[in-house]
Amino acid sequence: MVLVWNRSGIVVFIVLALCLWIVSYWFENPKLGNGAYMGWSFFYAAIATALHALVLIGGRNSPEEQNADANGEIPHPVWSHSAFFVPVVFWPLILGGLSAFLLIGGDDKKDRAERKTPEVKTEPAGERVIHFLNPTTDTLSYRFEGPKGVYETKKVSPNSYVTRKCDAGTYSFTIMNPQREVIFSIPSAGAAADKTKYAAAKDTEGNTRAYRIVGPQTTSRKDYDEAWVLMNGLHRMMLVDVSSICSAAITKADVESADWTKHLVRTYDGNDLIEPLYGKDPGGEIYTVLGTGDDVPKSIRKNERIFILVAVAPEKEISREYIAKRVLKRCPDIAEK
Repeated sequence: MVLVWNRSGIVVFIVLALCLWIVSYWFENPKLGNGAYMGWSFFYAAIATALHALVLIGGRNSPEEQNADANGEIPHPVWSHSAFFVPVVFWPLILGGLSAFLLIGGDDKKDRAERKTPEVKTEPAGERVIHFLNPTTDTLSYRFEGPKGVYETKKVSPNSYVTRKCDAGTYSFTIMNPQREVIFSIPSAGAAADKTKYAAAKDTEGNTRAYRIVGPQTTSRKDYDEAWVLMNGLHRMMLVDVSSICSAAITKADVESADWTKHLVRTYDGNDLIEPLYGKDPGGEIYTVLGTGDDVPKSIRKNERIFILVAVAPEKEISREYIAKRVLKRCPDIAEK
């Protein structure tokens, strides 16, 4: 094997093979004709062989030197470690020169387009949570379906809601009264023109229908991704910021005197899927949204904002006094004064 390598010269071949193998995972086209792939492989191999050469040079103070013969010669000098007759100490220069030629002088633009740059990505979870809220005094049913068919049909008791999870996709929601008559549906006939919320697809019978787009969860854990369906399509839903009263020191008088119209973030119509704060970046804050049956907490974390969702009957006027009344219902243990 002297013709190929001598002594530790085999390390050059091992290092080069390892670098070619590791760097291949960064490229769509890991072939010998790919200048960028070869250039980066030679670059890392040059670094590794340089370290190897430094170890050999430092080894001159090893026991070999102490056992030198009478003429003062080291039995195995640094130059005896070679690959293809080239001493190991020169291989970092050779590989480094080849790397510079291929990366700087070669045609790297096309190769960069094919390169798989290692990135740490957090893919958004596909699953979303949907709440079906029945704000009426009758038991209503919903039919939850997509292009592949019906996923679930379920009854919801008066003034309550049920929760289910679904993957991101396109769906329709049909609401029925106790007589199994359709009273409301999402999407409605006139809403499907909005391509940001609705998409057309063929159902199991081959008919083209409009479906509501349900996007994936966002990557942030500090926001709110859940959605709501108001099952009669007539009620509205308020999103109210109650962060200022999340304290044990707050009294009923404080709540009644506050101007809640300034804390009303948004009012949603019930004729569509309601997605409070969906896609809104909280930045340095944490968004906590409480469902229609959750009480306002008496404490709050640093940088946290607390919101409540309130269903509003269609005939009700949303005033300062009305919001205060609904907020107080979510504070059952609040002190009078």
